Amino acid sequence: MDALARAWTTSAWAELSHEVPLNVSGGPLPAWLDGQYFLATASGFEVGSRNLTHLFDGFSKLVRWRFAGDAGPPTVRARLLQSEWLDRSRKKDDIVPTSTVGGVLPPFSALARASSPWTGCTDNFNVAFHDFGAGASAVVLSDVGDPGAAGARIDADTLQSSSFKWRDSWAVPISDRISPAHPRTVPDGSGDTVGLITRLNPLAASGLMEHSLILYRTNASSADPLARRVLHTVKVKQLPYVHSIGITPTHAVICAGPLHWDVGKLLLGTPASKAWAWDEDTPTTIYKLPLDPSAAIDTYEAAPFFSFHHVNAWHEPNGTLSFDLVVNPNLTAARANPAAPFELGSFREPSERDAVRLYTELRRYALPEGAVSARRATGLSGAGSPPVSYRTLPLVDGKGRISTGAELPTFNSAYIGRSYCYAYLWAPQYGGDPRWSQMALLKK
Repeated sequence: MDALARAWTTSAWAELSHEVPLNVSGGPLPAWLDGQYFLATASGFEVGSRNLTHLFDGFSKLVRWRFAGDAGPPTVRARLLQSEWLDRSRKKDDIVPTSTVGGVLPPFSALARASSPWTGCTDNFNVAFHDFGAGASAVVLSDVGDPGAAGARIDADTLQSSSFKWRDSWAVPISDRISPAHPRTVPDGSGDTVGLITRLNPLAASGLMEHSLILYRTNASSADPLARRVLHTVKVKQLPYVHSIGITPTHAVICAGPLHWDVGKLLLGTPASKAWAWDEDTPTTIYKLPLDPSAAIDTYEAAPFFSFHHVNAWHEPNGTLSFDLVVNPNLTAARANPAAPFELGSFREPSERDAVRLYTELRRYALPEGAVSARRATGLSGAGSPPVSYRTLPLVDGKGRISTGAELPTFNSAYIGRSYCYAYLWAPQYGGDPRWSQMALLKK
């Protein structure tokens, strides 16, 4: 793990600008392994004498593997994302202030830190690829973008990247800065995308105004697959941090846990990990949003939880909407940072890394029919919403070894929005071992 931790947390600026064949041991690959796999990753952690302090903030590199089954060896290509942040930082030989999860060393001055959200450099998209449709090509995303920005458009062949803006008349660029990095393709054969915008309102702290959660849909077959139309708007008094959503052919699921943004801190350039606040006395509100914009939204309440990643959602024969997600159950007011295990200072040191245990649960929630419904115009306070229970799906392998945490869930994409059998998760400290070096791919 020490070698792997060094590889994860050491800058790798080199690019592979052409296809590089890979050696395959043990015979040819199976004939069915035919296609491309794209990955966005954090790959650079310092410029000049200034260093980033969190794994999630590394300068983005795009990697693509091509597989041709048993017809030939796989190949790999890797290019740095051509972001404004990288370009200006290299020209300055210093990291330009921007919105980050962690801080920098040496720290920015108070004035430079306050400028972070407004430098035009929040374009380090290093989280996820998404296909918005044939006319959009691949797009790489993260949770925060420039005002009005969607992500970076990627040439699927060369990995060259270019920025673009959403072309919407309804967007408010100065406020629509936070968007979950994992929009979902609607599993109805259309190829359309459903995603979420969280619109912050600086006046919400006064109690007189509210923030907004805006569910949108794109049309993959239209002349402009990056044009969004609003499906629903939900008003909230505190702005939750939402990283992903659930999707079925007819509904989206949003879990608004009580991990809230301190908007004042966020607008003054405070790193995200210090701009989150956990309210353990506030339930998680779950919104079941129809993809029909004329239909009513159902709201539910659950005991407080936060989740980075939804796994899957589907409708049971009796109409219940079930969904699985990975939950962080141990946040407290004093420890309101679910990204703490990935701070570079501790992650690079074995003793400090192993002292931080990843605690997560794989949970299944069920949303019965008959929830409190309200039209978009009414707001939705969640008051009176029926409580929702869950069951935990134990992280146990075939030999009975229990893992205390797992993350980064995936499954067969042919089953998005349908009942499914297996999910796969990354499990460090596998089987209860305290060492991060003991990791496994867990099939559940």
